[in-house]
Amino acid sequence: MPASLFDNLTGEFGDGTPIRAISDKYRYIKSIESNLSRLFRLRKGAYPHNPAMGVQDGIEINTMLKSNRKGLEEELTKMILYFEPRISKVRYSNWQYRTESGTVICIIIATLVKTKGRVPFKAVFHHAVGGNSIEIATVANAGNMVGIEASTDEFPDD
Repeated sequence: MPASLFDNLTGEFGDGTPIRAISDKYRYIKSIESNLSRLFRLRKGAYPHNPAMGVQDGIEINTMLKSNRKGLEEELTKMILYFEPRISKVRYSNWQYRTESGTVICIIIATLVKTKGRVPFKAVFHHAVGGNSIEIATVANAGNMVGIEASTDEFPDD
């Protein structure tokens, strides 16, 4: 399955990986990962043509996670489903909050439109003095990211 139009036009995924460096079989997933990464790195309201694009500031995510995790999940799901049409359903697992670093970690389980298969993505929201950063990777490629490890075996069928 092909990469997105944006990835094809630039010739690379959001992390700089050339499209041709990824096997045809994995390009579809890598393209979704790339798009989610772009979405999650953009601060909500920063794109004037579409203020719904992006995520809240790290402090707000930390606060929402503590007080209203369901609301945070609903907000993230709404954004993902709107801006990533190759995903039909989203669930969350393994939420963690690291007080010492202000880091929030979760697994996003995305159901794909074409294959109906599920792909787990690890999301790491870093909040630190001097800025925020967000990392998104498929769980299989998340080995160098902070925190939890998971496999698709941990997510039972619906």
